[in-house]
Amino acid sequence: MLYKVAGCERPEEFTGCNGGTTRSHVMLAAVSSYVERHNFGRMAPQVVGNGIGYEAISSLYVDQAVAEAALRDSGLPLAFYQSWNASWFDPSVYFDNYTEIPTSSLARCNETWLGDASFMADYVTVSGDHEGLHPDGTAVCPDGFWFLAPSCRANPSRCVPSIASVTPRGRDIQQMLQKSAAFDMPLAISRPIDASARLALPHNFRVAFWNLAPTPDFLPMRMVAVQFPPQDNVAWAQGDLRTMFAGSLSEKLVSRDLSVLAPPVVELLTNFEVSNAVTDQLLFDLVDSNQSLCQWLLSNRAIWSSWIPDETQCSPGFGLHYISGGEYAASREDLDLIGCKACSSGRYSEQLFDQRGYTHTCDVCPAGRSQPSGAAVSCEPCGTGEYQDVAGSQTCKRCGIGTYQDETGSTGCKNCTSGTTTVGLGSISELDCGCPAGQINIATEGTAVCIVCQAGMQCPPLSSGTSLFSGASDLGKDYIPMLLPGFMSLEEEGLDVYKCDNSAACPGGRPGNCAGASKGISCFECADGQQWNGEECRPCQGWVRLGWIVAIVGVCACLPFAHRAKMEYTSQTREILVFTFLTILEIGGNVLQTLAITGQMTLEWPQLLVSMFSLLQVFAFEAADLGLSCVSGSRPLQQFGFQVAVLPCGLLWLLLVHFLFRMLSRGRKLTDLMASMGQMVVVCFQAVSNLSMVPFMCFRHPNGRHSNLQMLSILCGSDDHAAMMIMGTCLGALLCAFWAICVWILWRLPSWSMTENYQHHVAASEFLIDKFRLDSWWFGLPLLLRGPLLSLLDWAGRAGLAGWGLGLGCWCGLEMVMMSLTLIAYVVLLSLAWPFKVPILNAVDAACTWALILHLDLVRGFEDYGNGISGKSPI
Repeated sequence: MLYKVAGCERPEEFTGCNGGTTRSHVMLAAVSSYVERHNFGRMAPQVVGNGIGYEAISSLYVDQAVAEAALRDSGLPLAFYQSWNASWFDPSVYFDNYTEIPTSSLARCNETWLGDASFMADYVTVSGDHEGLHPDGTAVCPDGFWFLAPSCRANPSRCVPSIASVTPRGRDIQQMLQKSAAFDMPLAISRPIDASARLALPHNFRVAFWNLAPTPDFLPMRMVAVQFPPQDNVAWAQGDLRTMFAGSLSEKLVSRDLSVLAPPVVELLTNFEVSNAVTDQLLFDLVDSNQSLCQWLLSNRAIWSSWIPDETQCSPGFGLHYISGGEYAASREDLDLIGCKACSSGRYSEQLFDQRGYTHTCDVCPAGRSQPSGAAVSCEPCGTGEYQDVAGSQTCKRCGIGTYQDETGSTGCKNCTSGTTTVGLGSISELDCGCPAGQINIATEGTAVCIVCQAGMQCPPLSSGTSLFSGASDLGKDYIPMLLPGFMSLEEEGLDVYKCDNSAACPGGRPGNCAGASKGISCFECADGQQWNGEECRPCQGWVRLGWIVAIVGVCACLPFAHRAKMEYTSQTREILVFTFLTILEIGGNVLQTLAITGQMTLEWPQLLVSMFSLLQVFAFEAADLGLSCVSGSRPLQQFGFQVAVLPCGLLWLLLVHFLFRMLSRGRKLTDLMASMGQMVVVCFQAVSNLSMVPFMCFRHPNGRHSNLQMLSILCGSDDHAAMMIMGTCLGALLCAFWAICVWILWRLPSWSMTENYQHHVAASEFLIDKFRLDSWWFGLPLLLRGPLLSLLDWAGRAGLAGWGLGLGCWCGLEMVMMSLTLIAYVVLLSLAWPFKVPILNAVDAACTWALILHLDLVRGFEDYGNGISGKSPI
């Protein structure tokens, strides 16, 4: 039964005690030490009250009729062990002879503990009765069924038949053996063959028998227990059982969960208590009539009514409530309407003391606490990351986004400070607060300091500068800020974003990340002795430097004779074809310079045109892709200075050659020098005009700084930029002066032509008029202005007009329209004047101009201003 109350799955096998469902809940009359001998753990039944009230006595018993006969006949009180001393008394006369007991109801000695040598050795240790043992240590039973005590062994007829219990450990037999030897009790000891024989023998024969009382088994006999000396606990611990086994109060056991399932039942059992006399009388009456229990209840109402619990005395986990309405009560004012009820979820059981004693009420959980379970004695405080602002709640709420809670039992959540937020619900610490998407935390520790991420930087929620530089985050890769492809930042200024002109050099990611060994702002520069090949910086090859040297030497060698050779061909009619060819080359050069200038516009060109414009940049004095850095140096300022110096150095070279020829008496005239220098400026005028405007073209980075549009690593306003502006201004001033001289020459040329003394002036002006008919001598001026006007419009589109508030996309379309109108105006003027001496040259120039117009109209379909460099503005 004990294993059933413990909830064991297989109680009959004494196994399976692993927390199963309890189906038996109450066990009475268990010996107090019985539960302690089992290791039930948390499944152990609970002891309630102080026991049932009666004492369980284990001893040698005799029939009351036998005891009364001995006392009546000879005054022998069999209830005391001393009356059994065979040296003084003969109690056997009041009992049947043991030989009259049928052996069919008895177990053989060798089948009981008497046949166990170690068991009998314990007996001999206490009694010293070696004669009662066989050489093998087992008990001597003359007939194989009865062991005769030393006091009657010599005269078996004086032995009193004594029946042992059927117990697994044989403790009753050991007591009978030791007590019979110690107190000269003439006992013949045997064990019944089974439980039914044990019950039958005391009823059918006059025998002594061992029993644990009270029990209904032998009620008609009204048993009398033999009283032995009081128990000696020390002796019993050493195996000496000669003293009496102390009676133990029987206990009341309930299952571990009955106090929750049925508290009134537990309280009833706690109050339930009866004495030995009452118990014995109940047992006697039970044998006589089945109605005795009812009769006892009717006759003893005062006793059992005290067992019934007060319906208003609520146990922990329960509380007062109104039976009619079911609502919970706060006091016991109206006893007839109040009972106990398990506290519902969101409430807890609170102890109450009034004039009737202690009870409990079901109070609502206060704000900051909750209780999801019923029959609770307390409310659970809300954990970290949670709160509850309403009393009587079953659960707590999780802190919302942008809030956290690092304390328990809170009625609200704390707001993230400094504009920070959280990524989810239930944040438990201020450390969970971070910057929202699009912002980044620049503080290295403590409270977050959020700033808006600049364009070109991807900032997920909870971004931090630490994660940006390290490329890792404790929250995972989805929370790592990074630079987008086409943007970069310097390693020492990771939050300042720069736009790159070449996305291949700027793969994005962490600050300072430049591809292909490039470096500097916008990853624009290569190390000394290296050049950018479109994908990476590579060491300059020897053939690149050699090629530049050969080109420079070749140009210097041909330059002094190029214009003179052209003039000599024009003076010979048969060589008109050569003149025409050279002029076509000049026109083609102008067209290529115009294409190179339009290729610098901030448009998303088709890849085919991008490759073509890259090659044509040499006609605009831009030769970075051709290894210019291998000759001029890797610094952008050096490269720009090299480009600016081309025209002045060419003019100085012509002047030097002229003086050399004069020193060598080769007859070089000053007019030839002036014409050659003028022709050189005319050929380069369009490209050099565009070059002079480069220092004034700046665009805005996402970090607010400005870079030069062509030399991205040079910041506008820096010393290098100031040097660029000085060089560009000087170059522009030179071109303006040349243009002013050309205007003056064309204005004075008619008068010079009519005066013989000014013929050398006319000869010096051939670079302006040699291609045109006499009536169109002025056409050199619009031809000269065409290129600068296109460059000026390009500069205005990328810089100047941004100050008018127009968007970049808006101006790029307007820029191409203005360029197209400029070229159309030129071709109209060309068609009206038809100025070239050779008619086919007019057609060639007109065709090339129309081709440029169509080119500008076609590329408008490829505009993508969003992908261009955004935010370009003038310095």
